[in-house]
Amino acid sequence: MNYIFFFLVSFFSAFSFSGEFKSSADSRSNVDLYIPSKPNSSGVSNNDVSSYSVSSSNIKVLNYASNNGGRKASRIIINVSSSSLKRKISLVGESAELIILAKNFSCTGCKFEGFDRVIIAGGINGSDLTASENISINSLDASGVPVVTLLGEKVTLAGNINTHDKVERAYNGQYVVLNNGSQKAGVGTFAAYAGRVTLNIDSLSPTTSRVSNDLGYELTTNNNLKITANAVKLISNTGSGLKINGVIDTTSDVFMTGSLGNKIQLASEGLVASNLCTSLFCYIQYTGQVNTGGSVISSGYSLSLDAKSTISADKVQMTSRHFTNMGGIFTDNFGASTVSHFSNEGQIHTRFGRIESNNYIQNSGSIFGKDLHFYGKNRFRNGNAMPKVIGHRMDELFLEDLFYGTYTRVLERDSGQINNPAIVHASNLYISTKGFENINSYYVSRGANDSTWTEKIPLDLEKSNQVVVAAEHNLHINAEDYFLNSSANVLLNSYSSSGTLYIESKKVINERYRMESDFSVQERVVNNTREKHVLPNFLHYSSPGQIRSIGKFKVKSSEFFLNDSSFVEVFGEMEVNTPKLYNYGLQVTKELVMSEGLEQFEQYARCTSIDDYIWVNGRRVPAQDYCSGILEEADTTVVSVDVKEIDTLFYAGMGVLSTSDFEADNRHLSQNIQNYILQRYKKDIAKVAPEVPTHSECSGGLLDPTLDLSTGNVRIIHSYFCAAPATNEGIERFVEEWNADYIELAEKYK
Repeated sequence: MNYIFFFLVSFFSAFSFSGEFKSSADSRSNVDLYIPSKPNSSGVSNNDVSSYSVSSSNIKVLNYASNNGGRKASRIIINVSSSSLKRKISLVGESAELIILAKNFSCTGCKFEGFDRVIIAGGINGSDLTASENISINSLDASGVPVVTLLGEKVTLAGNINTHDKVERAYNGQYVVLNNGSQKAGVGTFAAYAGRVTLNIDSLSPTTSRVSNDLGYELTTNNNLKITANAVKLISNTGSGLKINGVIDTTSDVFMTGSLGNKIQLASEGLVASNLCTSLFCYIQYTGQVNTGGSVISSGYSLSLDAKSTISADKVQMTSRHFTNMGGIFTDNFGASTVSHFSNEGQIHTRFGRIESNNYIQNSGSIFGKDLHFYGKNRFRNGNAMPKVIGHRMDELFLEDLFYGTYTRVLERDSGQINNPAIVHASNLYISTKGFENINSYYVSRGANDSTWTEKIPLDLEKSNQVVVAAEHNLHINAEDYFLNSSANVLLNSYSSSGTLYIESKKVINERYRMESDFSVQERVVNNTREKHVLPNFLHYSSPGQIRSIGKFKVKSSEFFLNDSSFVEVFGEMEVNTPKLYNYGLQVTKELVMSEGLEQFEQYARCTSIDDYIWVNGRRVPAQDYCSGILEEADTTVVSVDVKEIDTLFYAGMGVLSTSDFEADNRHLSQNIQNYILQRYKKDIAKVAPEVPTHSECSGGLLDPTLDLSTGNVRIIHSYFCAAPATNEGIERFVEEWNADYIELAEKYK
């Protein structure tokens, strides 16, 4: 037998002794046998070697009391300046843990067998482990080892890393470990700590974690990485980002227990990933697949999942300053808490979900669940505020645009990724935020010489309905400042009497994203009377906003409820509690119950109703009194809009705008100018009322502006001349001046 003698060093005062580390070679099995030095009274065997390299022979560590003066080692420490392992190290005899202290450590296809724990670190200070400079792992097998822990300033992981055992069920019902077993037994925790982290040697819990923003420290995982363990911990407190590549799989067919110091060990299944530093570079990015029957707990300054990554787990909990998901999260229980923002561009499927943000919540992907709760102190946005994604402008609000459509030209770009569908769907959905936005930025545009819109508007049905906030039983939205539904869908699909769509906010707005047109002025003769007509030619058009409730619909607004050129369909009870209701194109399919405090109810356009009566200020009055036009079913299709329905679908509303505050806006010429003309016409006609002929003196009289579809095109007939010769100088003067001003305005902004 060959003996290797070396001096032992004192790591800390409790372990100061001398001894020998014996080695012998067994040529028949290509195995080196090592006898650790005599342990101290605490069972610690300290072994110091100048270098430690295993490349050709496997090693068996013999831990028998008979070999060590009647003492067996419970902890075997090998202190080495550098170490390179390529073969197997196994423990024979009494159980013990293995701690390798090396400034630099590399493992290529190495294997550990029979140990209670395997720890690789840089050194020992008192009862604490200090980090190694570099740890590089390229495939490591620790089947059946309860704990494998790496502690390094720089840690690189690649290849297959495994702590699971292969087992087979015996005839007596027990499981036995077999190299070719058909089932996986979940055993062990694999943990990797990167940076300036100090761990307690017994508990392996951090005692100090000096956060460093130095970009020189990192934990790197390669694309070919596959970690198979009952539990995985990836912890970094460095200034570099942590990318979790490859595959992390903690699933198994059965759980097996291990022992440490005569105590049963059973790791909680799941993944813990954390980056503790505070710089902008301290991100955690999931770029691979995580599959676990347990939980995934992740925290860091910034967390993200890329488009190819997936997390499948029983529970997922994310805590960070920023969270962005472009991949897939599939879990029974999902929770996220962010300081700045929560952004989902991928898929989140869960049974129970709770998402909180001190700033804003953005969804431009899909979120499905049974019970979903969203809490945002700033804004909740489903969909996108711009037609093409050019970068997030999530902190921008749209309060100044609520009456005029959400579209803003400043955000438009010639190129970029077209927005994807945005869907939030649950059985019970609760949203509490400062501002609620549900925005579908899809619209169609017509070229200057395009005549295809004379018959229909070519809207894509799927894209028109691609932004949805929906619930099956209950949908409650509480928005402190405003509720905005722009060309999108807010739906309650419940048929039960208990189902309720409830909206509470200062301002409640249901509108279109973009309607824009230019104008032409034409002179025509109708019934022997000359008329000048302003004809709007639509250039851009969005589908209507839709709020639909199969069950109850309740709205509580402290300022106003605006339904602008969009639809509200209610098949249950409808209750609106607001001081002002501006309604353009409201579909009421049941009796509308208005609050006693209603101060103003304006409805200029045709509306539809199954019932002939609605409730206003506690009185049941004919709906005809509040609907200009015949009550009838309206065609709400957004695939092909016939010109005969154009007054309902396009000009169902013209906005509510004070003429004294009017400022023409090229983004919304049609809406603003029409409203201005209506308001001004009504105001000016009142000034010359004494000079206006009575109805009996004129054939048809002088009527309010209305919509004429007889030509097959949309036009505003802003005034009717009397069919009889106009002899009244007041009427003639009024018409000439009014027309001149109007034509000048239309020409200016066409």
